[in-house]
Amino acid sequence: MGNMIFTVRKFVNSNIGWFYETRNTIGEHGRERAVNINSPVFEQWFPEGVSTPRVNINTRYFQGNGAELSNEIVKDIGRPIANQGGGKNWRLAGEAIPGQYYGSIRTGDLMLMMFDRKERLLSWICVRKESDDTRTISKVEEQTYESILNILGNPNADRNMWLPESAKVPLIISKAKSVHPLAGELLLEMSYIHEKWQEANKSNGLEVSSILSTRFISSLLTKQFVILTGMTGSGKTRLAQSFAHWLSASSKQYEVISVGADWIGNENILGYADALDKSNYVSTSVLELILRADTYKELPHFLVFDEMNLSHVERYFSDFLSSMESGEPINLYSGSEQRGHIPYKITLPPNLFVIGTINVDETTYSFSPKVLDRANVIEFRVSEEMLSSFLENPFTKVTEVSSGSGANFGESFIEMIKSPGRLDNDTMQQLKIELLMFFRVLSKFNLEFGFRTAKEITRFFYMHKNVVGPNWDFHSGMDAQCIQKMLPKISGSRKKIEPILAALGILCFHERKWKINQGIVELENLEELVSLALQAGKLQDQELYLLFEGSEGLKYPIENAQYKLSFDKITRMLLQLEQQGFTSFSEG
Repeated sequence: MGNMIFTVRKFVNSNIGWFYETRNTIGEHGRERAVNINSPVFEQWFPEGVSTPRVNINTRYFQGNGAELSNEIVKDIGRPIANQGGGKNWRLAGEAIPGQYYGSIRTGDLMLMMFDRKERLLSWICVRKESDDTRTISKVEEQTYESILNILGNPNADRNMWLPESAKVPLIISKAKSVHPLAGELLLEMSYIHEKWQEANKSNGLEVSSILSTRFISSLLTKQFVILTGMTGSGKTRLAQSFAHWLSASSKQYEVISVGADWIGNENILGYADALDKSNYVSTSVLELILRADTYKELPHFLVFDEMNLSHVERYFSDFLSSMESGEPINLYSGSEQRGHIPYKITLPPNLFVIGTINVDETTYSFSPKVLDRANVIEFRVSEEMLSSFLENPFTKVTEVSSGSGANFGESFIEMIKSPGRLDNDTMQQLKIELLMFFRVLSKFNLEFGFRTAKEITRFFYMHKNVVGPNWDFHSGMDAQCIQKMLPKISGSRKKIEPILAALGILCFHERKWKINQGIVELENLEELVSLALQAGKLQDQELYLLFEGSEGLKYPIENAQYKLSFDKITRMLLQLEQQGFTSFSEG
């Protein structure tokens, strides 16, 4: 069983208690006449059992009164669930469901709830049934109500409560978005999808760390081009296949293409016009996948390029890169007369996800900064713990992991891409301060980033918050983007790169001292951090080595770093500089 449990409750007279009229009643009874949580549901929420008559939970909901919902999500803590007695029922106390919401709740209305057992967090929204003398419900909401009931079918717990099977959850949440566009964000939809993929992997013996999998999904949602790099056999292709198989209803939604060392043009990807027959076009499996993705825009399609750097990527992939970035079409042949079913030009659809894997050895080529700048680059490393887990079931096939078991989540995944990705004010202000600080330091070494990087990092933060869920923190997002967007472009000789890595190492290590001053987020030690970073950039050779890598009295242990992933990577790149005089992200 996962940590996230989706539940639906239909309000009935006995549990709504006309709270709207009695919410000011003095005494516990008046405040607790709210929503019954039946024992079968409660046992799912708290399978470890609860011995106390009251349980505190946290709640999340939209600000508003039910008729008018804002985009602001409110989180409260310490709301009680109380035992009704007899072991039959538990009640969400009145304090758990804000009183103003009951002004528009009637018998028959539905309450959609996502409960995170780990965080004891209840997120909820209501979908109302019909208009009456005191309220007016839109036709859209009435139709949404009926659609959700049809999906739910008969209650699988007594007294009008449902614990829907996981395949139904994305359908229900998708319908709720008709009432409120941000219902998916409130009900932790992306977190739920991530958890179900992790459960599918685990049940079939494929262990993927939660940190890695959230970075992977968030990166795909940020921009449909992700690069996976690491040693041969570290699980890069396996991860890409697992997600593509799990989220796809058909094998026609994904292709795994092995890049050849002899690829010197785009013909292996996009095909070519038959020079002998002007009515014919020689197609490829890649082109056919692109055409299918364009036809079925509501479904995700995956294109996995295995070992992309066996050939010079710019030679065969430049058209792809340009089209992904600009949105402009790719011309396949001259003239407007169509050759068979192949149009003379194509546009890469937004539901096409391109995942490239890179192996680093003496037979491969390096990626240029131009390519790396257009993707999130995720490094794979095999730890002893991961290897031990793998050896428990080393012969698991990727196709056994999924085979479409997550296909019902596909449309939700595509819908998430369309989100504008706007962060809340506090997170946005915090991110702005961090990015400007990194920009100041990097600009001293002529390595500053541009608008595209800033935009994509901002969008990643939004997606990462939704995928990770309620236990998300700012530092995990910033750590991921530092190692995925800033460090991959750094490569070169010791004289050129060592000062840059030293400065970035300081920024990634030191603790931030955040404060809120009159509603504005500020970083108290901003100037101190910049000063320390620039000082480290002036250190030389042995002095620098002792700063980061000395075995005795190490001044900067990795476990104390603010951004651990990034700091660990920086120290490995510095060590390679020490040993070989040259480093790059893929090799460090």
